Amino acid sequence: MKKVVNLHGRSSTVNISGVHFTNFTVQGRQVTSQTDGDASWNINSYVSNITFATTPPTTPPPTTPPPTTPPPTTPPPTTPPPTTPPPPTTPPPGQSGDCAVGYTMNSWNDGFTASIRITNRGTSAINGWTLAFTLPTGQTLTNGWNATYTGSSGQVSARNVSYNATLAAGESTDIGFQATHTGNTGRPGSFTLNGVSCVVS
Repeated sequence: MKKVVNLHGRSSTVNISGVHFTNFTVQGRQVTSQTDGDASWNINSYVSNITFATTPPTTPPPTTPPPTTPPPTTPPPTTPPPTTPPPPTTPPPGQSGDCAVGYTMNSWNDGFTASIRITNRGTSAINGWTLAFTLPTGQTLTNGWNATYTGSSGQVSARNVSYNATLAAGESTDIGFQATHTGNTGRPGSFTLNGVSCVVS
């Protein structure tokens, strides 16, 4: 910036405080002050004015650089979600495999009777049952009791009747049948109760 100071009289002293001058001119002539720290000069009477100028600052204003740190990112979880195993398979009551069959034969020349005791060895009641077994070759069932029989030779099944349909835990029921034979008086090799193998005695 520039400022002109008009002087009057034979001599004057110019005092400018609060401003530091880098250069000034007297009557258009460049003058370097030796006392510019005080910003005070003695001027002769022939000087009519002083023009002084200050140098604009050369230091650029500070700039704030943009942030260089990227925003934090949250990685996706790497732990797989928990899996729930399927519930254990529980057999229905009466089909735990805990059954027993006692088989007793009374035979003669060409025939026999068989007494069968069915025991529920499980911990829950059996509501409705079917006992399945296979008669040995040459044996033919002719009639039976305490059960409804299906088949007369080979594969045979005996289904409960109304009065013995439920077997509580530990309870037994007795059934039986009469049959003919051609010399083979063997007994069935296995029994299943509601499709589950039973212990045979």
